[in-house]
Amino acid sequence: MAQQHEIEQAKDWVAAEIARWRTVSYSRLVEHEGEPVHVEKADQRGKARILETQFFWDDRQRGDIRVTVDVWDPDRRISRSVAIDAFIRAADGSFVDE
Repeated sequence: MAQQHEIEQAKDWVAAEIARWRTVSYSRLVEHEGEPVHVEKADQRGKARILETQFFWDDRQRGDIRVTVDVWDPDRRISRSVAIDAFIRAADGSFVDE
């Protein structure tokens, strides 16, 4: 039960971060391309988690930028995401596939 609650908490963190980055302009998102942003969080049991936001080109023409946010456990040697979500922003400011 506790693990499910921690997953829900991680999903909430991801959703909030996605919502925040969706308000940022295309040009500002592009400024972060190739430079992940890491924020350390603590779950309800005090266990460290990393909230990671990555920015990378989604097409060969370098017109669309994908923003991915995930939460993972830094204590695991090979860590998979606890929660993950993404969006793609086009150069005209629209969101791709929405």
